[in-house]
Parts: sequence; C-alpha cells; structure tokens
Amino acid sequence: MSYQDDERERLKRLRDRQLQARNPQRGDARLMRHVAKRRGRRQKKVTLSEMVRDLPQKWRGLFLGAIIGMFIWLVLYILADGMWVDLGGLVSIVILAFLGFALGQAFDVRDELKRL
Repeated sequence: MSYQDDERERLKRLRDRQLQARNPQRGDARLMRHVAKRRGRRQKKVTLSEMVRDLPQKWRGLFLGAIIGMFIWLVLYILADGMWVDLGGLVSIVILAFLGFALGQAFDVRDELKRL
C-alpha cells in the first residue's frame, strides 16, 4: 500500500510539473502580443493633411476663399487708407468664400457623378 501511495504521489508531482511546463496561459499571452503587434502595424497615425483631404471640397473651398479674402483685406489695409478698406475687405471675404464654396460643391458633384 505504501508503494501505491508513493506511486500516486509521484504521478501527481509529474502531472503538476507537466502542467507548469505547458502553461496554456503563456501561449495565450504570446498570441495576444502577436495580434497587438500586427494591429499596431496596420493602424497608421492620422496626419493633418489626411484630415484636410477627407473634408468635402465645398468646405475646403469655403475656407480657402475666406483665407484669400483676408489676404486681400490685409493688402488693401496696407496699401490704401480710407473707410472703404474695411468694407471692401469684408466684401472680398464673403464673395470669395461663397465662390470657393460653390466651386467646391461643383467638384463634389462631379466626383459623385464619376462614382455612379
């Protein structure tokens, strides 16, 4: 009977060592590291140029028209002196922003028609 107890104890220790050597959690952790590394390589960082490129062209045109209008206002302010400079600058911003929006909308419609 003592021999059987010793044998059972030996088999129990052997089984415990085998389970520790196998350690299924180690394989899971290795798989998770591999998946996270692959996902990290796949995801790239978003840049400002990509964000601007994703905007519809009508909004880019509106912004660009407003910037050009402000530049014209600045040039008028530097070159001319008078009350009409502020009014002319504001009118140029509004008109160029509207033209940029309309032109961008036309490009957006063209692109939509191409996709059809």
